[in-house]
Amino acid sequence: MPSIVIAAQSELVCTGLAEIIRHRPDWQLIRIVKDFTVLEEFLKAHRPDLLISEYLSGNCSMEIINGSRISAFVKNIMILSWKMNADCVQSIHDSKSITGFVLIAAGIDDLEQAIDNCINGRKYLCKKVLSVAAGDDPGNENLTAREIQVLTLVARGNSTKSIADMLSVSIHTVNSHRKNIIKKLHIASQVEFMHHALHRHLI
Repeated sequence: MPSIVIAAQSELVCTGLAEIIRHRPDWQLIRIVKDFTVLEEFLKAHRPDLLISEYLSGNCSMEIINGSRISAFVKNIMILSWKMNADCVQSIHDSKSITGFVLIAAGIDDLEQAIDNCINGRKYLCKKVLSVAAGDDPGNENLTAREIQVLTLVARGNSTKSIADMLSVSIHTVNSHRKNIIKKLHIASQVEFMHHALHRHLI
């Protein structure tokens, strides 16, 4: 059974990934490592099939991308990031040590597909990362000011009725805004609303 280690400091990232992995009986999550200073030692001792690491400047995820010795203790590496630019995407694509790269704002299906590919040693860049590589900005989907408000309120866990009351509009209007957001951002679940709001620093 393929073994997986998550290295991340964000509680949202840890919880979301752990939930995805637990729904796959053919995958085994052996540890969530939040202290990056002990990651190398843990990988050396356990030699997992896949390391999923949050990309944070100043911690060892930068060393992974730059080809540190950490890659000698794990078969495949998948990087998760809140933001990315085209130059970094290209360097990751060309990296021998990194198997996959996914933006945290990607959908659950995209994350599961990425893990599946990376465990089996297949290169994987999520759709949103590919759009960055092509020169598109995944953070600029032309949301209106009102849609940004609704996105923020939904991500904070407010119901449609509560949002309608707060914005002094009808429930029908809020639902229309939600449909527009879903269409523009290609999202549906509450978790994905939260990912996009976090990606834009709205919450």
